[in-house]
Amino acid sequence: MAALERMRGEKTERRVGATIFAIVLGWLGIAGVVNAIAWPAVLNSDLMKSAPPDFVARFPRVLGSWRFSLLMLAYGLTAFRAAKAIWRVSPSAVGKYVWWAAVELLAMMASSATLPGETVLANVLIFAVMIALLASGWLFIRRLVNP
Repeated sequence: MAALERMRGEKTERRVGATIFAIVLGWLGIAGVVNAIAWPAVLNSDLMKSAPPDFVARFPRVLGSWRFSLLMLAYGLTAFRAAKAIWRVSPSAVGKYVWWAAVELLAMMASSATLPGETVLANVLIFAVMIALLASGWLFIRRLVNP
């Protein structure tokens, strides 16, 4: 019934979970754009150049790169698109969420590959938990747009 109402252009009620999910993804979109701008500025600043080498070594090398900035911009934009689709309870929300989740996993791989002192087991556990969380979000959105 809800799918038929959407096809006719009638308004459907958005559930509280969809509202919260869309707001969280919107904030994550803001975080992606801010990370794309802030990390290169911070890591290339005079303050970081004058910091002790052991302090600077704690940050992954990838953070100040243009590749990571582009990845964070993609993260932010896909999060915004998914948030908008979820807010509107659009059938395209599932696909847009999958795109955001793929960029999320790619960003995790890019940053964790260069973290100093991380073990492979810790990275595998973190990825397993993240994949489980992203999969549960995917199932929620599927149920939301196809009741």
